[in-house]
Amino acid sequence: MKTLIIATDGNDAAPATLEAPLATLGTALERAAEHRDVDTEILFREGTYVLDETAVIGKGHEPAPGKTLRIASFEGEAVTLSGGQPLDGWEPVPGKEGIWQIALPVLPEEKTSVHALYHVEQGLLPRSSSHASIKEGFETTSEKQGKFPTDFCTTFEARTTLHYPEGSLKPWENLEDVEIYMSPQRPWLVNYLGIASLDMEAGVAKLTPQATYEARGRFVVQNHLDFITEPGEWAVDTRRGLLYIKSPGEAPEGILLPALDELIRIEGVNDLEGEADDPVQGIHIEGLTLSHTDRAVWNAEDKGIQDDWSMWDKGSALIRFRGAKDCSVKHCTLQHTGGDGVRLDLLCQNISISHNHIQQTGGVGVLMAGYGPGYKDVNFGNEVLDNHIHDTGTLYPHSMGVFIWQSGGNRIAHNHVHHLGYMGMVLSGIRRHFWEPEVRPRDIREHIPLINYEVTAHLEGGKGDWDLYKGYMHCKENVVEYNEIHDCMRLLNDGNAIYLSATGPNNVIRKNLVYNHPEGGNALLRTDDDQFDSLWEGNVIIGNAGHRVGFAHKGINAFNNNLQLNADVAVYTGVHGTSEGIDSISGNVFLYEDETDRPLLRDESGFAEGKVDRNVYWTANREQAEAGLAVRHGLNSDPNSVVADPLFKSVEGLEFDTEAGSLLEALGIPDFEIAKMGLLDAPGVERLRTSGALMRGVVAVPLGPS
Repeated sequence: MKTLIIATDGNDAAPATLEAPLATLGTALERAAEHRDVDTEILFREGTYVLDETAVIGKGHEPAPGKTLRIASFEGEAVTLSGGQPLDGWEPVPGKEGIWQIALPVLPEEKTSVHALYHVEQGLLPRSSSHASIKEGFETTSEKQGKFPTDFCTTFEARTTLHYPEGSLKPWENLEDVEIYMSPQRPWLVNYLGIASLDMEAGVAKLTPQATYEARGRFVVQNHLDFITEPGEWAVDTRRGLLYIKSPGEAPEGILLPALDELIRIEGVNDLEGEADDPVQGIHIEGLTLSHTDRAVWNAEDKGIQDDWSMWDKGSALIRFRGAKDCSVKHCTLQHTGGDGVRLDLLCQNISISHNHIQQTGGVGVLMAGYGPGYKDVNFGNEVLDNHIHDTGTLYPHSMGVFIWQSGGNRIAHNHVHHLGYMGMVLSGIRRHFWEPEVRPRDIREHIPLINYEVTAHLEGGKGDWDLYKGYMHCKENVVEYNEIHDCMRLLNDGNAIYLSATGPNNVIRKNLVYNHPEGGNALLRTDDDQFDSLWEGNVIIGNAGHRVGFAHKGINAFNNNLQLNADVAVYTGVHGTSEGIDSISGNVFLYEDETDRPLLRDESGFAEGKVDRNVYWTANREQAEAGLAVRHGLNSDPNSVVADPLFKSVEGLEFDTEAGSLLEALGIPDFEIAKMGLLDAPGVERLRTSGALMRGVVAVPLGPS
C-alpha cells in the first residue's frame, strides 16, 4: 500500500509523508499515478481545503486493473473539501444603508457569474428577489398569453416569450444578470430563465433559454441590487464586477463564493456516438465532507430529461462519475451545493453510493442518467445503499432524493429520504408521445434531443404497442427496497413518494415504508403514463388526515401483498384496458376508518377476471365495506377477498405480524417486514415508535373481533 498525505500546512514539493505532507489534491493525484501498480491511498489531515478548480480524476490517474485508489480522511479526522472562496474586504455601498459590496474574484474561464452564495455556518443564502415566493409574484398577462396553446404542445415561441405586467420588469443596465424564476404552466417544476431582450412598449420579454412549457403563470424577478431588502440577501452585477449583500451594522463575515459547479469528477473516455468507451476504474472516496458549489446555468445546448427535472450530462454535482466502473463514495457528507449531490452520467457501472449523509442540495441527491432511446445501454448495475438524504432541491424544488433515468439493474435500498420540495424517488424513461411531432415539437429541450430518431424511425407516430418501445427503455430491472420515505411534496404539487413512468420492464418496488404525504401531493406511490411490467409488493403505506391516496395505478403493473393504513385502497386510472399479464391488485391488506361512501376500489377501466383478489378490507364502517365488496363480486372481481380484521399484533405499536394460522397466512399474504425498513443501523420503525411521528395526523384503526 502506498500512502500519500495532504495537510493544510503542507507543501507540494514535499515527499507526502506524515512529517512532510503535500498541500493539494491535484499534486497528490499526480504522485498517485506514479504508483498505479499498487493499491494507493490519498489521506487528508484535519481541516478545510478550498479547491480553485475541479479535481478531475481521469485515465492518467487510474490504478492498474485489480488495484484501487482511495481518497479519504486520515484516521477519521474531520476534512472538508470546499469550492467556496472566502470573501474579505467588503465596503459599504454609498447611499444604501446596510448594503455592502466587494469585487468579484476571478472565476474559472467557463464561468461568467455566480448563482449561489453561502455563509460558513448558515449555508445557502437567499438571492434577492422581487417577491418572497412565486405564489406571491407577478402574473403573466393572461389575455396576451392566451394566443399560445395551453397544453404540452407549446411552440418554441410560447416557451421563450413572456408577457409581463407593467412595472414588473425594467431595462436594467445589467439585464444579463437578472433571471425570471417561475413554474411555467405546470406546478411540478421550476425554471430560472434569463432575459434576452425587453419590449417595454409591448410588455414582452424574450427569454433564454426556453422554458420547459409555455411561459405563463406567476413569476418573480431575481438578482438585482434593487431587490435586496433583508439581511443575507445578495445580488451580482457582472458589468460592474461587484457582489452586493445586506448586513446591517458590521461588514459581513463568513461569506463563501462558489467558483466551481462541481468539486470532483471521475471521468473516463466517453464515446457519445460509438462503442469506444474506456471508463476509469477503481476510484474510492471515503469519509470526506464536500460543500459549496454553484448552481449550473441552463443554456441553449442543454438536453432535458423528464420534465427538465435535470439536464442530461451536465457538470453540476459535488461528485460526478462520467464514464466509470467499480468505484464508490461512502461515509461522506455532501451538503450545501447549488447542484446535485452525486451524479452517475453516461457509462457508469458498479458504482456504490453508500452510508452517506446528503442534505441541502440545490438539485437531486443522487442522479443516474444513461442514454436515450436508440443509443447504447451502458448505465447499470449501481447501488444506492443506506444513505440519509433530505432537504434536496433548495434551488430547484422539483429535485428528488434519488432520480434514475434510463439506467437499469440498480439497487436502491435502506435509504432514509425525507423533507423534500417534491418527490422522494423517481424511475423513468421516455413516453411514446415523444414520437408524435404534433404533440411534442422537435425544437423543445425535454427528451427530444436525446432520442435517436433514425434508429427508432419505426416508432414514429407514437401510437404503437408498448412492446415496440420497451426495448429502448433502459430504466429496467431496478430494485427499490427497504427505504423509508416521508414528508415529500412540501413545496410543489402533483407528485409522490415513489414514482415510475415509462420505464423498461421488471422494476421491483418492495418493502418500503412511506408516510406523511400532503394533500396536494397525488398518491404516495404511483405508476404514471406508459408504465408497464413493474411489481409493487410488501410496501407499508400510511395515509394521514390531509392525504388519503395510497397507490395510483396506470398502465400494466402488479400491486400485491402490500399494507395500506388510512389510505384509499387503490386508484386505477389505467388507459390501456385489461391484461392477462402482470396486471393485478392482489393479496393486499387495507385498513382504514372512513365512514364515507367511497368505493373500496376505484376501478375506471377494469382488470382481467381474477386479477383483483385475495385482498383483506377492514374499516370502522364494516357494513359499507361489505356492501362495496358485494359490488366488486358482481363485477367478477375480488372473489376470494374478505372484510375482516387481520388481527395484527398492534397497529399503534407498528407491529404488523400475525399469529400462525391467521387469516393472512390462509390467503398467502406474507408478514410485513417494517422492522427492516429504513437505514441499516436505524430502521424507521424504532425511531418512530419513540417519537410517535409516524402516526401524526393518523387516527388509529380500531381493532376488534371480525
